[in-house]
Amino acid sequence: MRERLGFIAGALAACLSMGCPAPPHSTLASRLAPRPGEPTVRIGLVEATGSVRIEADQGLRLVAGETVRLAPSFTLSSSRGHIAVNGTRIPHKRVTCFASTPLNCNGVPYRGQMEISVVEGALRVVNIVGLEEYLAGVVPAEIGRLSTREIEAVKAQAIAARTYTVANRGRRRAQGFDLYADVRDQVYMGVRGEHAVATRAIEQTRGQILTYRGEPIQAFFHSTCGGFTANIEDVWDSDPLPYLKGVPDRDSHGFHCETSRHFRWSEEYSPGALRTILSENLFREVPNAPRKIGTLRKIDAPERSSSGRVRYLSVETNRGRWRIRKDRIRWALRRPVDGNPILRSTYIRIFSEYDGHGSLLRVLISGAGNGHGVGMCQWGAIGMARKGYSVDQILAHYYRGTAVSGLRGAD
Repeated sequence: MRERLGFIAGALAACLSMGCPAPPHSTLASRLAPRPGEPTVRIGLVEATGSVRIEADQGLRLVAGETVRLAPSFTLSSSRGHIAVNGTRIPHKRVTCFASTPLNCNGVPYRGQMEISVVEGALRVVNIVGLEEYLAGVVPAEIGRLSTREIEAVKAQAIAARTYTVANRGRRRAQGFDLYADVRDQVYMGVRGEHAVATRAIEQTRGQILTYRGEPIQAFFHSTCGGFTANIEDVWDSDPLPYLKGVPDRDSHGFHCETSRHFRWSEEYSPGALRTILSENLFREVPNAPRKIGTLRKIDAPERSSSGRVRYLSVETNRGRWRIRKDRIRWALRRPVDGNPILRSTYIRIFSEYDGHGSLLRVLISGAGNGHGVGMCQWGAIGMARKGYSVDQILAHYYRGTAVSGLRGAD
């Protein structure tokens, strides 16, 4: 038995050092099972769907009122304001599914339980899961599947994501859940997103959140700051927060996030492409802007914040002039590639070229970073971890004046 345990321990250590994913039912993941006093989180997985299939490897139960059904799988659908189970309508508008193994929702495995409700004639699926198990599906999706070399950055992400979750529980109560499972809140991939190094980082920081004057902070984070993070009030129409002030993201060895592929970038627009992009998006971001903007004459960034990000973008055509403010610039001035994804950041410089008659020939945007720029720079945290900074140093750098505290009511 001793030799066998030694083999298992060695294999696990090798797995962690290489950054390999944790198996769905691994011991590491089970260590994150809910403890007394730990909050649960309601995650909105599916909205307004006609049907959903729930499966599990073992012990699947469906509870409807006082009735408990056992089966390997259930197909649920909306039927005249109620729920149909495997094609049979039942007198209930809400059911809950449990199992002794993760639940598959339309083929994707999740821990915890599933609540399926009829809302306005369609189904809504909510995953009810313990806080730490939820984080196991969030942290790798947000910061990546990193190795033990960067575990201090993964710990920082775990604490930031836990803080965001605690601070925002209940914000979407009217919709029947706490958080979305996508970029509207935090990306959550369930069991398939779990990773051994992230699970270890979550376990080692269990129950830890960031506070300011005793209260959980708004722990925003983003991919790449480009060298300087942003004041929250310069990005969104928010009141200033002392712990979300822009900071230079470098030390004597260089910029922390310079290894990000988005650290520096550029986009080139022809007048036609730029006119099309602005015509399709400007009216959504600027009141009274037309759907067809006319002939583009000038686009520039007259004013910047202390972090170097654009406060507003000025667009001038033969039909008028409009201002696009703060982070909404990214949604109006989308990129000239397939799908027109939003602009990576507002940390940009704009260069325009004109012909001899003053007509616009092309526009070049030189940019830095990826994301809104507020709070923790994820690639900066990775860079700091690689330089030997601790999780406490990383968090203190990005969230000035905050403290790492234990979650109230949790063990």
